[in-house]
Amino acid sequence: MIHRLCDKAGQPNDVNCVKSSLVAGSMAAGTSKVITGAEGLVGEFAIAQTALAPAGKVFVHGELWDAVASANVLAGDKVVVEKVDGLQLRVQPVHDSQRVPLA
Repeated sequence: MIHRLCDKAGQPNDVNCVKSSLVAGSMAAGTSKVITGAEGLVGEFAIAQTALAPAGKVFVHGELWDAVASANVLAGDKVVVEKVDGLQLRVQPVHDSQRVPLA
């Protein structure tokens, strides 16, 4: 982006050209929405740490969460987070996954 903007100005080595290009680039980078917290978990894959029948524990984003599954899930199976309900996740089993060995 810097090179293109500086070429338009006709001064590829000009300090002001580089500064204005960096500002324009940082402004463009700020337009994407960052999703964190509970909203950031929806759609993420998790690994069942215990059997979910229907409730148990899953590991997602480096944390252990209480979860409730729509169907029974074995420990080590992959699930996807569908909803965050307070401190509990609602998850669905991912049927095409293989079991992941637990450490």
